[in-house]
Amino acid sequence: MKKHVLLALTLTLFALIISLVSCGSCEHEWDGGAITKEPTCTMGGILTKTCTKCGETERAATEPAGHTNTQISSIPATCTSTGERTLLCSVCNTTTKETIPTLEHNFSVLVSSTEATCSIDGKSVYRCADCSKTSETITPATGIHEYPDSNEYMMIKTLPTATTVGQKVIHCKTCTSEKVFPYYASEYAADRQLALQKLQSVDISNFSTKNISTMSSSAYSDPLKYPTVGEHPRLLINSTILEEIKAAILLPENAEFFNEVIRTANSFTSGILGEVKVVTEVTPKGPRGEHNLDQELYNCLMAKAFLYLVTGVDTYAIDAIRMTKEFMATIKIVSTAYDPERNWGFAMYTAAIVYDWCYDAMSDQDKLDLVRGIEWRLCKTITSGNAFQQNMEIGFPPSKQGAVCGHGSERQLIRDYLSVALAIYDEYPSWYEYIGGRFYQEFVPVRNEFYKSGMYPQGISVYVQIRYTADVWSALIMQSAVGENPYEGDMAEVLRSLYCRVVDGEYTIFEEGDDEGRGGENILNCIAFAGAALGYLYDDPTTMAWSEFMDYSRTEDEPKSYLYLLIFRSRGTRPATDRYEDLDLICYNGGFLNEIVAHTDWTANAASVLMKIGGRITANHDHGDAGSFQIYYKGILAGDTGYYDSYGTDHFKKYHQTTLAHNAVVIYRNGTTIGQKNGSSYSEPTTLDRWMSDDYITATLSGVSYGYMDEENTAPKYAYIAGDISPAYQGVITKGDRRMLAVFDTENQDVPMYFFVYDSFSGTNSSDAMTFLLHTVSEPVISGKTVSATAGDGKIVLQNMKGGDKITAIGGEGRNYVVNGTQILTDDGYDDGFWGRVEISTQNSSKDDVQLNVMYVTDASNDNAYAATAISGGNIAGAIIGNTVAVFVENSTNYSGAISFNLESESDSLNYYVSGVKAGTWQVSVGSTTLTVTVEEGEGLLSFTAPAGAVSISYAG
Repeated sequence: MKKHVLLALTLTLFALIISLVSCGSCEHEWDGGAITKEPTCTMGGILTKTCTKCGETERAATEPAGHTNTQISSIPATCTSTGERTLLCSVCNTTTKETIPTLEHNFSVLVSSTEATCSIDGKSVYRCADCSKTSETITPATGIHEYPDSNEYMMIKTLPTATTVGQKVIHCKTCTSEKVFPYYASEYAADRQLALQKLQSVDISNFSTKNISTMSSSAYSDPLKYPTVGEHPRLLINSTILEEIKAAILLPENAEFFNEVIRTANSFTSGILGEVKVVTEVTPKGPRGEHNLDQELYNCLMAKAFLYLVTGVDTYAIDAIRMTKEFMATIKIVSTAYDPERNWGFAMYTAAIVYDWCYDAMSDQDKLDLVRGIEWRLCKTITSGNAFQQNMEIGFPPSKQGAVCGHGSERQLIRDYLSVALAIYDEYPSWYEYIGGRFYQEFVPVRNEFYKSGMYPQGISVYVQIRYTADVWSALIMQSAVGENPYEGDMAEVLRSLYCRVVDGEYTIFEEGDDEGRGGENILNCIAFAGAALGYLYDDPTTMAWSEFMDYSRTEDEPKSYLYLLIFRSRGTRPATDRYEDLDLICYNGGFLNEIVAHTDWTANAASVLMKIGGRITANHDHGDAGSFQIYYKGILAGDTGYYDSYGTDHFKKYHQTTLAHNAVVIYRNGTTIGQKNGSSYSEPTTLDRWMSDDYITATLSGVSYGYMDEENTAPKYAYIAGDISPAYQGVITKGDRRMLAVFDTENQDVPMYFFVYDSFSGTNSSDAMTFLLHTVSEPVISGKTVSATAGDGKIVLQNMKGGDKITAIGGEGRNYVVNGTQILTDDGYDDGFWGRVEISTQNSSKDDVQLNVMYVTDASNDNAYAATAISGGNIAGAIIGNTVAVFVENSTNYSGAISFNLESESDSLNYYVSGVKAGTWQVSVGSTTLTVTVEEGEGLLSFTAPAGAVSISYAG
């Protein structure tokens, strides 16, 4: 072997010497060369060139050939973040990752649009369809004034004097430019004399001789705040606000509203109401029923009083005073479809506004007449002689009903009686001492407790409008009258929380509480007034933007005057460019409510979920829905069902308010459904002390946690909530541990959300069946332990990982409201559009009934299946789906022991969520990866990112 090596070296040296001797001076001419060694994916090859003169060769390295890549996975780019694709070389099996650049914004969603006017540029605001960024398009002002043709819009601007001519004006529709007409002294004198003659001739004999009652001041504690004697106006407007309003009506952007106020003021010349008629449809004149109401007249009276305040023209006040006496003398309500005290109350409130705003124009007799009319025609009505009927359910004096729920918690005391008491305080202080005393003693503490949750407890469909808006009225009234909002915290949080329940960027809303079947657009219209009011009270551009997005002008039971908008715009708050800009994609409402609403984004393609644990029920219009959830993706995939046809009907009591109508848990015992106690089955708590008793507890929170993928909080990562809902079942069970986890960081563009629900119930009988409910719009497909159903363009897929001994579907035509085998129809035939429900039952005799259900949402057209795999251990139940691992510690929500399990996955990075753990520091080991993770107090959830492998978790204190 050594001889061969020596020979090879000798020959090589000899060849080199010959080459140097023969070509030492040759100027090489190289050919194109030939590949003598092929390149690979990662290593270069060899190119050998030959001199055409001397034959000498030269070798040079070539570049590597590069991988032959195929894409095996990708995370799409968006307009706010880069994407990533993973490539696999088919030659060497090497994987590489490439960054996908961010996309251009897609400004295709119209947020708002205003046309150009004579003095204001038009503006269209568009939002990117994929993120929250907005873009504006400006249309220049036209410079051309447009005046109304009708004298309806004529306003007396200034009164004539001995040396000057007054002015009547018509304003441009969209700015403050005026057409001026003369108003002569003789004309004014004639108008004023005629107005006074009409006022003096009003027939008020049906209440003109009655005494005005004195209310005992000893019934309640003294009010915390009082109005200043002699200062008028004080209801909604005071001297400071009035100056702000006078400036605001000169702004071009308010011209439309001011013109409408003028038109409204001129729309009636008499307050005499006609004969009683049977009204079959709701109109601005009034509700269904038998009456002679014309509620638009009330707005006319307030508009006349408003014009008196801003112009000083006393004929407006004289007409308002006279017409108020006329309507009080002639009002008749035999019946209404919607609780007549609301209609009597609107009349009381209107009369109080006229009394306060026209105070300086009233004689002592006028003041006496108006208070007599309020008491003896509106609060109560004379039937014969000295006999009378009470018109207000809360009574006279208003001592009946409660402050927590029911009709007493609406506008009766905190708007209608309170407005009257404040307006007449100078002459009749005992009214405010009584009414204001009860307001501060009973009503304010309850609402402060409500607002700790940042949400209102009763039905979104109707009672947020009627009851929460009543709170808003009282805040407005007290702020102007006594200089202080009576409520703690930010009331506007309630509306922001409600807007977070809008799930498709437009009108679909997660319902809660009694649902009258209204569409989301109608619901938002009905709270547009509150949005504008709270924008004004709290300088909140977001609530004002939502108000302008909707139709502010009216609600279903009270038409709204545009004069309110002149008040609400007087401090300069303007609506946000984008009504979503101040809303959180994850909204947690704690307090007595304990629920989370979370969205992937604000577009129509967002995946959204509502998860409610509950805490305390207010009764009345609340449901037995502790531990329930709702899901939306391109349609309501899991929702609340049933319908509030009328209070006390079979459908309302036996289905709509019950647990069976929600995505919650019921117990089947001997074939009969046992759910939670619901609103109508409780006695209504009247005070805070009563409501805070143990009788109204429905759940205790054991954990809440949520997080985002980015620092700007534009990309939710997960949301988790858990609690013991056993108190809601009134002793049927001893433990009702429900935990819900929504995960949005799926790394799968076709699956925007995974959803895990873990249930562990104890104390049931051996024959009981703990039953998980899922309500779907379409007929579900059941295959083994997998359930799927569609709604719109979306689909939900459920996989039962544990405890699903029996899975059945109940629904279809004539079967969507089945209770214990019987269909409970609505009284009016209304159907909510849901097919029915899926029931997943445990049927064993173990001490604990446990279920784990894993869901995901995707497009209805996506036929791909994404399988979840169960994870088990000595003290855990769990599942892995995609990149997400969800583990639930069993029999504990405050666990501090060891946790271990083995996990196999093709993914090299998994998101782990371990539920039911104690706050503190935890040590995590997964294969060669070690982590220290902290769980904050009250979270109950351990979350971290690690590869698959042998998982070991221990508590470090």
